[in-house]
Amino acid sequence: MSAEVDCGRSQRTREAGRRWLELGRLVVVVVGDREGDIALFMAGLTAAGVEVHAFRDGSEALLHCGRNFPDVVVLNARLHDITSAQWTRAVRQKSTLPILVGVERADADAAGPALLAGGTSVVGRPYSAEEVLTSLSALQSSIAARRAAEGVLRHGPLDVDLQTFSARFRGRELELPLKELELLHLLLVNAGRVLAAEEIMEALWGPQPRSTSTSALKTHVQRLRAHIGDRAAVRTVRGHGYTLGYFETESQSGDPAAPTAGG
Repeated sequence: MSAEVDCGRSQRTREAGRRWLELGRLVVVVVGDREGDIALFMAGLTAAGVEVHAFRDGSEALLHCGRNFPDVVVLNARLHDITSAQWTRAVRQKSTLPILVGVERADADAAGPALLAGGTSVVGRPYSAEEVLTSLSALQSSIAARRAAEGVLRHGPLDVDLQTFSARFRGRELELPLKELELLHLLLVNAGRVLAAEEIMEALWGPQPRSTSTSALKTHVQRLRAHIGDRAAVRTVRGHGYTLGYFETESQSGDPAAPTAGG
């Protein structure tokens, strides 16, 4: 394959990935393959701003999907520890998680049992990041609806699960006190806009003397940044208020007009 064709494919993959940014980070779990065997596929997804997790064992992947909140699973039709149909049925008992069943062209019949068990569609192996992202375009609205129904908000590497009152940053669980969790939730709901300090204070505490709530808000912002471990996660727009920061999956991260992280 020529460098020109390879470059064109990479560009199309990045463009397909950018379409998901309005949903926040897209999380894909690949089941039944060793990372070394799908390194190029994972690299292509990562370059498009997608978070990828790979599991050789189907049972280990089931545990991961139960504890976390992936958006899509790419499932090898031929798992080595359990069958792909068993894996799919286990997921379908609790979730509408999209499951793309991966098959070799000469082994297309292998996808049948998993599809009958509730698999979403078929993708070819060896995997192509461009093909997988393109095939997911039709599922974009259903993924957003599933997140909303299950109470998950996502922005960059931040997740908040409203059913379990939990939050994660880059997959790491954040042990947030209630007020910091409420603050993070408010910022996530309003991702992309600057919230005035007065607006945040009223949402968190109701009408109170400005001196009290202003001091408390600054304290909670500082604590939230400390819990996340990234000062840029919550940015101060001087004279206006606060907003969620930009992350590396967003092209605005290099925008000179982006708000500051101080304050």
